[in-house]
Amino acid sequence: MHSHLETELLYEIALEIGSHPNLEQMLHNTLAKMIRLLNCSGGMIMQARYPLNDEAAPAAQLPLVWLDPISLPRHFSQRCIREGHLDLKRLPNNLEQMAFLKEWLPLQLNLHDDTFYLYHLPNFGLLYLRKSNGVFSDRIQHSLTQLCEKLALAARASLANRDLRLAAEVFNQTGEAILITDANKIIQRSNHACYEMTGYSCGELSGQPLEQFFSHLFSEHKDIWSHVEQKSVWQGELIHHRKNGEVFPIWATLNRSPKQGDQIHRYILIFSDISDLKKTQKKIEYLATHDSLTGLINRNLFNDRLLLALANAKRDEQALALMFIDLDKFKEVNDQLGHDAGDALLIEVAQRLLRCVREVDSVSRMGGDEFNILLYPCDLPAAIQIAQRIRLQLEQPFQLQQREIRISGSIGLAFYPEHAEDAKTLMKVADMAMYQAKRQGRNQICHASSLFASPPSSDDEWTH
Repeated sequence: MHSHLETELLYEIALEIGSHPNLEQMLHNTLAKMIRLLNCSGGMIMQARYPLNDEAAPAAQLPLVWLDPISLPRHFSQRCIREGHLDLKRLPNNLEQMAFLKEWLPLQLNLHDDTFYLYHLPNFGLLYLRKSNGVFSDRIQHSLTQLCEKLALAARASLANRDLRLAAEVFNQTGEAILITDANKIIQRSNHACYEMTGYSCGELSGQPLEQFFSHLFSEHKDIWSHVEQKSVWQGELIHHRKNGEVFPIWATLNRSPKQGDQIHRYILIFSDISDLKKTQKKIEYLATHDSLTGLINRNLFNDRLLLALANAKRDEQALALMFIDLDKFKEVNDQLGHDAGDALLIEVAQRLLRCVREVDSVSRMGGDEFNILLYPCDLPAAIQIAQRIRLQLEQPFQLQQREIRISGSIGLAFYPEHAEDAKTLMKVADMAMYQAKRQGRNQICHASSLFASPPSSDDEWTH
């Protein structure tokens, strides 16, 4: 019964502390609940009596104990209990020599027709109860009030210490780097994650100005402090340097804690290494804009580059060439040697095309065995020269599955502004020129000028 009572009491005290910031109200509620619980249990609390020369000892120094009752030899109760009081003078040298009682605790002391109990409350001492069916008198309630004060204050301190330990554990175990400064932005503390991330220990950072540690950041982002002063928080992506000089991206949050009077208490900088995230983002962006087989840019990125090149060509009054290439005899290779051989052939073709163009040019696989090349800036002679180089490269044999394979390419060429002034029409013209090269016997280069006497409009429908 008493073990259950102890659990209920401590639980109720914890609830009161958590729900009442006002200590006086908390003590009042805790006292009421303790009285109700103890009345229901049939227990009676009694105040321990100090030796006569210590009668003035404050109640706060009374030792308390809380455990479940068991039997104790009668001579012990006769020595220690006189006239319904626990005589501390007869206890074994008070708390220092109370250790031997652990062999007997919890204690049940029998005196006359009453049964007395000793209980142990960790870190406090002895609590003395007498079994009774009566309720608490005013004197007992006063004693219990003192007990409640001790319990509540100790519980509050225990909870505060627990919260401090928890906060310290979170501070040191979190994966995010944390820097705390004073009102003058001087670093006071840093956690282990900061050391792991930057290579700077807490000792190296402590006492240093935050702006010195992040000098390049605050010089490049001069609006950070003004934003923090206005909004109390700033977030953003920054580039930081490790102690060894390595550069890495971070996501940073700079907070200003609430003011205490007219003074700002502290600034807190929290940041995390987002190198892996940036790598993942780059990989996703790459997969979204490149052909997974050949590594060339895909149709979407090629179209974006074509639109940009046309805008620049128009602004700078420069020429632009668009080349469509379709592989000859690719279907035969795919059918006879299988898709793996076909994929290997496409990969090698992509590498040869890249070797034939300039760094400023764009090579794209549009799908299947079709490739597009954007040459900008580029005039007619330069485009013809590159096309000839490509045709000769594609004529060279390929080694697939220990066999020598020969293919070729049909190439169509169209120019801005000669054949079209918009991307859609220019691509149609280049496509038609490529099919004209196939009709002429394959392995040919067809200039779009041979197709039209005048450039078509963007509304024309082209078929082949």
